[in-house]
Amino acid sequence: MNVRRVVYLLVVLTGTGLAAATPFVVEVGQFAVVTRFGRPVATYAEPGLHFRIPVVDQVVRIDGRLLLTEPPVSEYLTLDKKNVIARPFLAWRVKDPLRFLQTVLLRESAEARLSAVTSSELGAALGSVPFEALVSVDPQKMRRSKIAEGVEQRVRDTAL
Repeated sequence: MNVRRVVYLLVVLTGTGLAAATPFVVEVGQFAVVTRFGRPVATYAEPGLHFRIPVVDQVVRIDGRLLLTEPPVSEYLTLDKKNVIARPFLAWRVKDPLRFLQTVLLRESAEARLSAVTSSELGAALGSVPFEALVSVDPQKMRRSKIAEGVEQRVRDTAL
């Protein structure tokens, strides 16, 4: 009789524990990717209550908000060999959570890759124009906005 109660209690506790581990919540501004043994099974972009198989499925949460990254300040040479110090910043967000999970996995990895691409593209862009295109009293010679748009487009294309 005593053994029966212990077994019954263990079954109830195990069932309660599994039932408590089944649901998960996706918050506003968040993605959730459910993986089963490391392979993606489902992706949730809408906030709300969702369910998974306990122990077998893991939930990876990815921030879907607008994120800001500030790569380190760097020094570049212009076409006419003048030194320019640039401090870029990036505003980005995860568009495809499954692809993000498969390629970079962590926000820090994504920021490192974006910083490297930005630094490279900015260096190439500044190295192809004279200093006068960046700083000039003549508005006809200034091309800062065009240079910035070009860098932005190339970084966006590479990141996607």
